[in-house]
Amino acid sequence: MMSNVTVLISNYTDYFGPFQTGLFGTWLIIIIIASIIGNMMVILVILRDSNMRAAKNGTNLFLFNLAISDMMVGICMAPVSLNTLIYEKWQFSQWFCSMNSFLNSVFLSLSIHTLMYISIHKYFSLKRHSNLDRTFISRKICVLMIVAAWLWGIMLGVAAVSGLSKAVYSQKKLQCGPMYPYFNIPKDSILFFANFTINLVLPIVIMGITYKKIFTILHQSAIFRRNSASSTEDIFSDDKRVIITLILVLGVFIVCWLPYVVYIFLALMLEDKKDIPSYINPLAYCSGFTNSICNPVIYAFRFKDFRKGYKQILQRSSCMSTRDLRMIELQESRRPSQNLICVEKNRIINK
Repeated sequence: MMSNVTVLISNYTDYFGPFQTGLFGTWLIIIIIASIIGNMMVILVILRDSNMRAAKNGTNLFLFNLAISDMMVGICMAPVSLNTLIYEKWQFSQWFCSMNSFLNSVFLSLSIHTLMYISIHKYFSLKRHSNLDRTFISRKICVLMIVAAWLWGIMLGVAAVSGLSKAVYSQKKLQCGPMYPYFNIPKDSILFFANFTINLVLPIVIMGITYKKIFTILHQSAIFRRNSASSTEDIFSDDKRVIITLILVLGVFIVCWLPYVVYIFLALMLEDKKDIPSYINPLAYCSGFTNSICNPVIYAFRFKDFRKGYKQILQRSSCMSTRDLRMIELQESRRPSQNLICVEKNRIINK
């Protein structure tokens, strides 16, 4: 595997320029801080709330998995990009270049496939509520879906650094990644089209079909409720809110990663990759990484449980800070009296 890893390192200097370095550097710092804090709060809200952990619908399992993937972007990916942006060269080992390319593939694939499985899960959940079908996706199946998303991401990551391509770092890039695709090299073409089709086109097509069917079910249920006194009105109302939120999450994901898709096709069309403008790769990655900070904000506006959980975490943190300050003040106030006691003891001993 390592024999196939190549790092193209040259003494590139100032091809980003001070303006681009300042702009994209600030953007990456915001992504690092916001993605780690925001997604950690999502994880803590789900772990601390027994009702959210025990929810039978399984949606929170997928949101938990999505939060882990987004947080890893802030921990593993954005800091590497920031370092490369500042120094304008790859400062790490060949092994780390391979790992960087591997993690890029894993986390991007994990996010989009998690969103795909969420749409499938909500579709079958609504069919069950509407009595159209008794098929039920249990929590165990949800866990298997999450495992499948991880396994696919790992398989694609391995393919990106060995076998079908090589992990490389080249000029005007922030990350190591698979070599630029060339149609005259079969292996590169296979990886590119497999990645684009299975990792982007297929999940979006599946989500388009499932969400279209979901809204058909919701429309039919609305007609049914108008014609009868149905006890499932609250269930469908909650499901509709969740589904609209998940579609919003999907839409933000597509918008954020669209510049990356444009960048890939631009690299595919240009024979001389040096003709790619210097701002294209940083813009593509920064825009894609921005998706990792959006979901916690969307949950705060759309889900009352998350909004309540965020407030509790922030209030508890504030209370802890106040309590620590009071403890310090109390200790400081006790020190003089303790010192007087020690002086008195020493005076008695000396006597």
